Amino acid sequence: YERLKAAFKVKPQPLVHPRPLCIPTGDALLLRDREEVFRKNGFRFKYDDTATDPGKRVFVTAVPMSYNTTFTDHDIQEVIAILKEIPSARTVRPTRTTAMLASRACRGSVMIGTAMDTPQMMKIVHHMAAMTNPWNCPHGRPTLRHLTTLTHAPLTGTAHPMTTEPAGFEVVPTQLQTPTAHYVPPDRQAL
Repeated sequence: YERLKAAFKVKPQPLVHPRPLCIPTGDALLLRDREEVFRKNGFRFKYDDTATDPGKRVFVTAVPMSYNTTFTDHDIQEVIAILKEIPSARTVRPTRTTAMLASRACRGSVMIGTAMDTPQMMKIVHHMAAMTNPWNCPHGRPTLRHLTTLTHAPLTGTAHPMTTEPAGFEVVPTQLQTPTAHYVPPDRQAL
């Protein structure tokens, strides 16, 4: 999901006939000042500064196009609202885009029950250690499933394929004095 989100580029679909965007003058000024945020989301605009009607000063000339997802003026207004709330935001995505990316990410993910060998599992654990939120998918579903307890399993040595803990993980004794691997963010790891 995080890779998709970072690399996501939207193709704008030009409209045959530009449609007026009825928004207050303050929102139109914000849209014009922060147009690059809207361009990154696939929206394009044309301005008519001579119009006397405030509802006819901004025209939508292109909307984002992505498979079956249709973007509307509501998405433009949502981005404007976010920019008003967080003026320093550089990357703002409408919730429709976030939902679309989450759906794509989940379809391409490893599902519970998929057979994997140890190198594949280790690769996934290492990638998850580098993620911002490795515990849940973008929809909120858990990404890890406990398959066994670590009560009698050695965590290091020749009997265990993981001779060292992956980056971002450390062994921490729990209240039951059973060692358990926990994720530790890089800024809290002991040096």
